[in-house]
Amino acid sequence: MLSFSDPLMIPLVYHRKADKDDFWTHGALGEHAPTLQTLKYTEHVKKRRMVSAAASAHALSSTALSRLEFKLDQRVLNWEEKLRSYATVCSRIDIALWVKRHLYENSADLIFGKKSGFAESGGDEDTILHATRHSAWLIGLMTMFPYILRPLRNVPGFNKILLPKSGDRSGIGKIMTVRDNLMKQSEGSKSPTLKNNLQEYHTLHPTSISQEDVDAELLLLMIATPDTTSAFICATIDNILHAPAIHSRVVSEVKTFVSQHKLHSPVASYAEIKQIPYLTACIWEAARLCPSIPVVIPRRVSPGGLWVSGYYIPEGTSIGASPSVINRDVGVFGPETDHFRPERWLERTDEEVAKMHRFLFSWGFGARQCAGKDLALMMTFKVCLQLFRHFDIEPASASSGRAENKGFAVYENLLVNLRAGDDSEVDVVDIGD
Repeated sequence: MLSFSDPLMIPLVYHRKADKDDFWTHGALGEHAPTLQTLKYTEHVKKRRMVSAAASAHALSSTALSRLEFKLDQRVLNWEEKLRSYATVCSRIDIALWVKRHLYENSADLIFGKKSGFAESGGDEDTILHATRHSAWLIGLMTMFPYILRPLRNVPGFNKILLPKSGDRSGIGKIMTVRDNLMKQSEGSKSPTLKNNLQEYHTLHPTSISQEDVDAELLLLMIATPDTTSAFICATIDNILHAPAIHSRVVSEVKTFVSQHKLHSPVASYAEIKQIPYLTACIWEAARLCPSIPVVIPRRVSPGGLWVSGYYIPEGTSIGASPSVINRDVGVFGPETDHFRPERWLERTDEEVAKMHRFLFSWGFGARQCAGKDLALMMTFKVCLQLFRHFDIEPASASSGRAENKGFAVYENLLVNLRAGDDSEVDVVDIGD
């Protein structure tokens, strides 16, 4: 596989009609490939159209997000109450674990319209949190050695033994079981959930989209949305907390906005939070410096080949770039790209900032960017503000939390000292379902 570091090559490689490389070979998420693991762009377009149709009526599109923001607010408040209660008993917590609990709860609500119970239990045993950790090895194996595993898929009995399936006691199969249970529980519901919208699309287009397609997309949403977003949120929190000057400025800025009555209580709107300049810059800087998927994301060179720096690359060649490399290009992002420096998003010209946003590779590029980008941003803005607004939080040690690269960033042991702040401006409310 060829890799490159020049951001100007991204539109040439990651265009709408580019096929994906064998890196995306399916199997780790089950025998049926979701959109993410569909290699041919023609098939990808069909599945993406289904997801987009469901998203346009639900939470993945930016316009629909504003209509469903109240649901996210209810979950944020629910999470804050539990975090506030826990902090009175134990001041040292793993904030990464608490962020994941919140996002899995959000995921179950937005996808199925049901409470999963993760945040309620306050525990990790026999839940998706535990199952996801136990599946990371298989995901890594399938992506790193597709040329070995693909032929093995044709060996009798191989798929049954190795690939996950509903009913398994651990790993992805455990998550499939949770998915199937939540689907049964939500039968008959007319709520505008992603599950109902995908199911309706299948009913209207049964020859184009199978029930297996629907099941595969729901599984992907359950795994990818909370895991990648939790990495994004944890990276933001971790970088802010371990830079005292930045942390102080964020807290001061939030207090100023509260004192000037620029933020609704108890949860500010997404539009309001985006007007907090330095916190917003910190979030974009975390997305740049610590992408949730910090690996080379390959494509196949399209028919006709590609000329790069005077060299001809034939069609079908595997080629790609890593977000961790592209996001450090000094020509696009300015100096000191190895450092967390939120000021770069505030000091540069409008044209330079627009260029940074265009080539920020953390969610992919162009029309085939991650469909959940807008949802991930809204969740991150809301969780980060809620923490720095309503809690006194500081790192429990001088070192940062542990972030492992398992094809996607996994944060663990992000220990912080947490104390509920002055909540005189907070209206404590009872959260319904």
